[in-house]
Amino acid sequence: MNALLSFLDLGSAVLYAAVAVLAFFENGVASRKNYLFPVLATVLLFQIVAFGGRWYAAGYIPAVAWQHAILFSTLLTMSFLFFAVVRNTHWRVILPTAALYSSFLCLWAGLSPANLAALPLSLRSGWLYVHASSAALGQAAFLTAASASSMQLLGMGGKRFSAKVSVTEELSIRAMIASVLFWGGMIIAGALWADDAWGRYWGWDPIEIWSLLIWLLAALHLHAYFAWKSLHGAVLASSAIVLMLLARFALWLIALFHQTIHWYGR
Repeated sequence: MNALLSFLDLGSAVLYAAVAVLAFFENGVASRKNYLFPVLATVLLFQIVAFGGRWYAAGYIPAVAWQHAILFSTLLTMSFLFFAVVRNTHWRVILPTAALYSSFLCLWAGLSPANLAALPLSLRSGWLYVHASSAALGQAAFLTAASASSMQLLGMGGKRFSAKVSVTEELSIRAMIASVLFWGGMIIAGALWADDAWGRYWGWDPIEIWSLLIWLLAALHLHAYFAWKSLHGAVLASSAIVLMLLARFALWLIALFHQTIHWYGR
């Protein structure tokens, strides 16, 4: 099982890299007549099979270890963009950078596999599914915002959404709004789960502190967008990318180097 899961993770990394290349060079509506649609469908199938296999083997949603949370969030991001490709919506423009980021993340997680250990009885709660799903959706939204901002900084996807805002800038801010909502939901669900499991809502654990800090920075990003028009463009685009990196790497680094009651596959 472990060998198959590693193959699927690393295969997903290779296929997402292929999707990124194809998305840069293919134009027009995606269909079965070109390569983008079948390659993207194949990599999503890889990820769905791996996700289902881990869930079956562990008996709970595979989004507790940081590796599994990363894979789950990339699956959510690219599943959303799959429908954008099929329908040829505005979201399609961010597919190249989203696929490139997903390729790196699948490679990173695939080369650092986590064991599917049994959860302690205290953590077996319905709040696990709410908390883990909200976290993955928040990560997916941060990745989507960063992908749109990356395309903006590259000067690609330059069609105008309105007289003042480019498509990529508009998509980035929409995704950032979703990030704030889902990340906030993750924090609230985590607090309720913590009270259920440990008898307290908040314990000033390093992971809890950084999660709240990331949410506050994302909220500040939204405030800056709507209040300070002078920051539109490269400043806020760079901010979206930094927030994605913080959400992806800061929590992992904290769990790696600091004592924490949170379990991230250490």
